[in-house]
Amino acid sequence: MPSEESASELPPAFFKTPEKFRILFAGNIGSFQGLDMVIETAKLLENHEDIQFLFVGDGATKSDLINQAETLVGKTLLFFPRQEISIINRILVTADLGLISLTPKIYQMAYPCKTMNYMAQGCPLLVVVEPESELSQFVKEKNIGYVVPSQNAIALKDTILRAYEQKSELAEMKIKTARLAQEVFGEEQAVKAWSNLITEIGSLKHKEVST
Repeated sequence: MPSEESASELPPAFFKTPEKFRILFAGNIGSFQGLDMVIETAKLLENHEDIQFLFVGDGATKSDLINQAETLVGKTLLFFPRQEISIINRILVTADLGLISLTPKIYQMAYPCKTMNYMAQGCPLLVVVEPESELSQFVKEKNIGYVVPSQNAIALKDTILRAYEQKSELAEMKIKTARLAQEVFGEEQAVKAWSNLITEIGSLKHKEVST
């Protein structure tokens, strides 16, 4: 599991005090992420000043989200520009949940690559994607986070509050998430997958020659 010491190397702007409950989104802030609904959820939680939404990245809809956030910017909603992956990884160590959000039906065409990085840093997932998606099914089956239907701010608010009340369970979930990342996405698994692919391609070429 990632060392807590890496969090101490963070730039001061990303420090988090122990009482804060941090939800992190890191990546492209565009039209396919459906983050306007997350801003709506943050507004529903504005009285919970210890619940913090951190957005790290840039994109076409970022300025609109900042405008939508209004007075919550700098309080429970924090926006930062894109960072180097080494900084992102250190921020992930401080996060209680890593947010993955997609607009409806996008899951049929894309699998968020940030999933692997979140998990590698031991960050439980908060997935705002249709429950029937492969990602949602994976998170539920492995118990490494929470799944919320797209475009449902009330459900997202309730889920965040549930996670907030289950901090002890989140600590265990962090360990499980990091271990699972190594099992599923680790170097050994990657080498095995490439080996299998090469063998399959070789077999197909041999079959073509034979025919």
